[in-house]
Amino acid sequence: MADSQLISSPGRDELLRSVLDQVFAFVAILTADGRLVEVNRAPLDAAALRREDVVGQRFAETYWWSYSSEAQQELARTIQRVAAGDVVRNDFDIRVAGDAIITVRGKFSPLRDEAGRVRYIVASGVDISDRKRQERALMESDERFQQLAHAIREVFWLFDADADRFVYVSPGYERIWGRSPQVLDDQSYDWRKSIHPDDRERTLALMRARAPYDEEYRIIRPDGAVRWIRDHAFPLEGSSGRVIRMAGVAEDITARRDLETQVRHAQKIESIGQLAGGVAHDFNNLLTVIAGNAELLLNLNGPDDLRHLVSEIFQACERGASLTRQLLAFSRRQILDPKVLDVNAIVTDAEKLLLRLVGEEVAVTTNLGPDLHRVRMDPGCLTQILMNLAVNARDAMPSGGSLAIETWNAEHAPAGAPDAERSVPAGWVVLSITDTGVGMLPEVRARALEPFFTTKGPGKGTGLGLSVVYGIVEQSGGHIEILSEPDRGTRVNIFLPAVDRGTAEASAALSATSRGNETILLVEEDAHVRKLAAGALKASGYNVLVAQSGDDAVRLASVQAAPVHLLITDVAERAGTAGPVVGFLTARFPEVQVLYTSGYPADAVARDGRGPAVLRKPYTPVTLTGKVRDVLDRRD
Repeated sequence: MADSQLISSPGRDELLRSVLDQVFAFVAILTADGRLVEVNRAPLDAAALRREDVVGQRFAETYWWSYSSEAQQELARTIQRVAAGDVVRNDFDIRVAGDAIITVRGKFSPLRDEAGRVRYIVASGVDISDRKRQERALMESDERFQQLAHAIREVFWLFDADADRFVYVSPGYERIWGRSPQVLDDQSYDWRKSIHPDDRERTLALMRARAPYDEEYRIIRPDGAVRWIRDHAFPLEGSSGRVIRMAGVAEDITARRDLETQVRHAQKIESIGQLAGGVAHDFNNLLTVIAGNAELLLNLNGPDDLRHLVSEIFQACERGASLTRQLLAFSRRQILDPKVLDVNAIVTDAEKLLLRLVGEEVAVTTNLGPDLHRVRMDPGCLTQILMNLAVNARDAMPSGGSLAIETWNAEHAPAGAPDAERSVPAGWVVLSITDTGVGMLPEVRARALEPFFTTKGPGKGTGLGLSVVYGIVEQSGGHIEILSEPDRGTRVNIFLPAVDRGTAEASAALSATSRGNETILLVEEDAHVRKLAAGALKASGYNVLVAQSGDDAVRLASVQAAPVHLLITDVAERAGTAGPVVGFLTARFPEVQVLYTSGYPADAVARDGRGPAVLRKPYTPVTLTGKVRDVLDRRD
């Protein structure tokens, strides 16, 4: 077919041009060597060109492609391929009016003559610039969504309610659930399987209801760890108003639940501590009077049967005082009388007592570290720690076993302790008690320090054993570590802060005598305790001024010419009348010392043993005069 027949046949060229001018697509006809012989109106109007401006030119050199040499070269390669017989489909960028660049989705096809030779090339295309912009915006939006989904710790999910499968689950699923989100593409059952059996039916029922919910449930990770999940879900409706999908955000709230448990535990301890403390103050005053007078009676020469009865009274007072100390210990409200101690010596002294406690079927061994550092704590509390842990170990070995007590020096606190990464100046002393008993399950070990928690049967345990140990250790500035597995026994490590050698030597140098001739101002509201204390002090040679209240004490001190060396007052008076008394005496007698007595420390300074000297109630005449002598000797 000749060129004139295609382009110049009468009426055909005008008809062809009229038809092409009506379509929105871009259409051009080229010779096999790439010259433009016809073009419709759409590309001409887009570039504000006239047909005569471009017909006859090489297509690659026309205005549409002249914005860059790369575009011209790409088009030239395309024309060569089509001239060789290929059909080329591709997206091309061309220039239009205002030098704007648009994208055209084009197709270049060969047009052959009767001999099969390529004589012309038909180029057609449509403007897809808007579509490309939408695709780029969608892609960027998807990229931002993916970045956001990867950044957030929560799990965002979409669930197809009709197909009963997840449409999308964010990457947080792997972080929290420990499972790959891809597993859910074909196995929504994997999510169902991960829900804790006790929570599964309730949680699945909520999703099937296709209604909004805000629920907490547990999941089990592949490693067996249990995590708490809060899932906030809402339905998505289709155009018909029917729920077609559920969407939700799930977050791991395990840490928050653990914190809430700790807060409840602390509130429980605080409540019981307040109750115990309120009772202890009055109860210890009564015990002070009973025990003090019993001690005085024991020192009198009397019939053996009478001395035996008095001894029973005295021992009953000791048991009552021990019970009060236990209640105060686990609530960390116990009055401490800290001294610099050799832990090895305490263990050695308590060994016979421990043998009686655990019985003949339990073998007790000790491995006490050499050159053990000293600690500063209440000696009675340290003995109580040994007794409580020994009793717990005995109960864990009903058929017998072994109990090992070890001590050693350590540089660091146990892992997980608040100051585990910090070294205390003198290091730590570790007291370790290990048994070969039944051990503990993880859930039991997690609650072992709770007050009144026990796995023993009714009447076989109070649940105060480990909680008392915990209270004493925490109050003494230490840490407790429990290592236990079922059928593999239990190891309890007590970390106590060591004191430097200079402190230990200074403590040992204090005077041991209980007598003196100094002037003491005694302030005690309880008449019976006041009488007992005053009598014991006078019997030891002291000059005693006795006052019932703070106001009485100020009046006595204001007319006292000779210096007052020591003030003895109840801790409970600190927030009331004791403050003015201490202030008045300090101003009048700068060298005066203060000794607080109490069974219930209302002031935190008295709890940790680092503030003013404190004498714990109930006390006896011997412990009172000994403490007085210690305080007066420290002054020197």
